Amino acid sequence: MDNIFYQQSIINFVAQYAGYSKSQLVTMVDDTRSTLRVDAYRVFENTLSNYQQLGVIEYSSLDSLLKSVAVNLKTTNESESFLVSQLANWWQEWYFALSMHTTPNQHNFVSVHHNIEHLT
Repeated sequence: MDNIFYQQSIINFVAQYAGYSKSQLVTMVDDTRSTLRVDAYRVFENTLSNYQQLGVIEYSSLDSLLKSVAVNLKTTNESESFLVSQLANWWQEWYFALSMHTTPNQHNFVSVHHNIEHLT
C-alpha cells in the first residue's frame, strides 16, 4: 500500500501546529473541544476511512503509518515530536472506541454466552 498520501496528511497536520510552543500544545490537548483535537480527529477519520476502503482494518497499520511519519520528519523540534506522539495516543484511543461500537458479527467474535456453554 502506498502510504505517501496518508503520510502527507499527517505531516500537514503537524506543520499546521508545529509553530506553537509545547505548553500551548499541552493546553490545546487538554481542551477536548480544541481545534487541535478536532483537526487530529479529522485526519484520523479520513485515514481510517481510506484504509477501510482498501480492506485494512487492524490498528497496526495505522501505528506503522504514524511511526513512518516520525521517522520521515527526523526532527528535533519538540512541538513536532510532541504532536506525533499525541496523535499516536489519540489514534489508539479512538480506534479502540470505534472498535467497541462494531457488532460482534463484523469481527466474527463468538459470544461470551456461547463460550460459557461450551466450557461447561
